[in-house]
Parts: sequence; structure tokens; C-alpha cells
Amino acid sequence: MTSNFIYGFQVEYLDSPIGLDCEKPRFSWKIKTDRQGIFQRAYRIGVTALADGAAVWDTGRVESDQSNEVYYEG
Repeated sequence: MTSNFIYGFQVEYLDSPIGLDCEKPRFSWKIKTDRQGIFQRAYRIGVTALADGAAVWDTGRVESDQSNEVYYEG
């Protein structure tokens, strides 16, 4: 069975930030796969409010192989 998954998700190069002092934090992640020739073609990032789970920001589908320094635009 093959598996592909995202790991190492970070915000401003931190694994679990509690508070950030920047207006546009950067997201990054890594992809793990056991298959050859697999690469990222798109991403989607969603941010929700901790209190009620309401959507705060959603990139929608972005056609890109970028997985480092994706800026928050919400």
C-alpha cells in the first residue's frame, strides 16, 4: 500500500506557535511518500478561529509546488 502525507507543518518555522508578532506569518510543510515521481502540484490552506471554528482565511486551491514561506493573506 502506498502512502502520501504532509508532515512538518510549521508557522514562522515553529511547530506549535502560541502567539506571533507578525502581520503575515509564513506557512511551510513537507510531503512524505513511498512512491517515486510524486510531487506537489497544488495546495490549500485554511485557517479557523479557535473559539468557534469559523473560517478566517482560505487560500482556495492554489496551483503551485511551493511548500515553504507561503504567506498568510487573511
